[in-house]
Amino acid sequence: MNRVLLTGHLALNPEFREISDGVFIAILSVVTKESWSDETGTSHDHTERTRVSVQDRKLVEIARRLRKGLGVHTEGSLETRHWIGPGDVEQYSTEVVIRHGVGKLVAQERSTAHNKRVPVNGATR
Repeated sequence: MNRVLLTGHLALNPEFREISDGVFIAILSVVTKESWSDETGTSHDHTERTRVSVQDRKLVEIARRLRKGLGVHTEGSLETRHWIGPGDVEQYSTEVVIRHGVGKLVAQERSTAHNKRVPVNGATR
């Protein structure tokens, strides 16, 4: 089973690409942060940025309402692409992919009226 659950915040506004006539995908940059203290009490932080490719039409429309800084929860599969780059150097990119029928995108928007969280949800299952 190839299933990835990723919860973090959007590092950038979503990017949209047309892959064929009228068919779009959304590219999200999700930041996760881990904090811990070692045995000496020294604090450490580690931040990771993960690319998420949204390839489900309904979830792409939901992604259009998302903005940098919002909390998101994604569910998809982990995929690694491979290509030959400049200078014949092998390059790899691993990302979370949300395809039609097998993924989820849930975001939390802040309501400025009452400072409550309002969910912006989407699931394809």
